Amino acid sequence: MNEKRIQEITKAFQGKKVVVVGDFFLDRYAYAEYSGVSRETGNKIIRINKHYYVPGGTSNVAANLASYGGDVRTLGVIGQDDYARMLIQILDTYGIDSRGLIQSPERLTGSYEKVKVYEGDRYLDEFRIDVDNLNPMLPEALQQLTDGIRQAVAEADLVVAPDYNEEGFPTIAGEVLSLLSELAGASDKLFVCTSRTRIEKFRSFVCVPNEYETAVAVTGEDFDIFKEFSLDEVHTFGKKLATQSNAPAFVTCGPRGMTAVDPEGNLFDVPTIALTENIDITGCGDSALCAISMALAAGATIQEAAQMGNMGANVTIRKLNINGTSSPSELLENYQSVFRDSGLW
Repeated sequence: MNEKRIQEITKAFQGKKVVVVGDFFLDRYAYAEYSGVSRETGNKIIRINKHYYVPGGTSNVAANLASYGGDVRTLGVIGQDDYARMLIQILDTYGIDSRGLIQSPERLTGSYEKVKVYEGDRYLDEFRIDVDNLNPMLPEALQQLTDGIRQAVAEADLVVAPDYNEEGFPTIAGEVLSLLSELAGASDKLFVCTSRTRIEKFRSFVCVPNEYETAVAVTGEDFDIFKEFSLDEVHTFGKKLATQSNAPAFVTCGPRGMTAVDPEGNLFDVPTIALTENIDITGCGDSALCAISMALAAGATIQEAAQMGNMGANVTIRKLNINGTSSPSELLENYQSVFRDSGLW
């Protein structure tokens, strides 16, 4: 990997027709302080003095793909609520086609709300409030979504399916997951997925899970979520996942980088630069997923795609208190300032 090759690959990102399917969230970051006690309940008052909204979940994947130069089209089911209106406005600022987002009365527009409490400059506490769907899709919304997927996939260069919803009724499950796997198996188009709880159910997809998700998927065992697996274990898990899906697998290992493996068992360990200070891991997996996806769509090898994924994550992890995206120019700058002289590649 060198500057010329990075520029060749990122130039080929531009204008790729990308379809993104999943659960589209609007995330809120809030800064607050404790401010007395409620006269009605006796509970502490958390007074928010600053807050802002950003794309979350699959929305942040779409934002990353657009930032890399993709012509992005979104497909999912959201609510008929204020979050939905704000989410669509934000996606519009990225130039993302949100017309495939179906607004349905039984759904909530998901959100991960993160409230950080300070006293002056001193950090005290943090709360997270998840807004999620506990009702299944209405049949008419599901039919509209599956019809939209069939049409969009026929026109796409790349399909990305981030399955981030661990609770309630996720979009990529049941009929939607079956349809996506059917289309992936019958098409020569590139399908890429990640999933927190069911990566093994995706067939003919390039899979981009972390080491914990991969281990659980291929062994059926219940590991500690923070367990660090040996390199030999990562190799074994990655090979099994690639064989099951019949497509390459990229197993991300946090500060250790990632392992890329193809269905024939050829693998590449691609290290990264580990950062320990002034970092925020929120959204760095999205940037890695999207850099890998766009690189493969641009004709990169799986080793090159893993390198691009590491650079994407290394850009975003430095962006604090925001999900974050990375861009082709940031990938190149990251290579020049971080990886070029590291001796890792």
